[in-house]
Amino acid sequence: MIKKLLMILLVFAFIGGILFLLYVGKNKMHAPSISLPVPISQPTSVPEASPSATPNGSIVEMENDLKLIGNDLQKIKEDTRLNPPAFLFDLGLTK
Repeated sequence: MIKKLLMILLVFAFIGGILFLLYVGKNKMHAPSISLPVPISQPTSVPEASPSATPNGSIVEMENDLKLIGNDLQKIKEDTRLNPPAFLFDLGLTK
């Protein structure tokens, strides 16, 4: 009986502690009182794209990396080691 009463008291004490922490935390939070000046937008010029732009080295490097990744994915599709053996399907172990 005493254990049951202590467990109930412990639950209420825990919930009360959480509520107290929330109450104290909410009271200590204040809105910031810093006022910043309103930014004034300045018109900016937009650079125009040139029609004869040459790709820089990083774009060529990324294209080469993507080609290598595509080749690796093709090799993975052709790899038979990733397929389970056929006798597992005969045993009924897989769905």
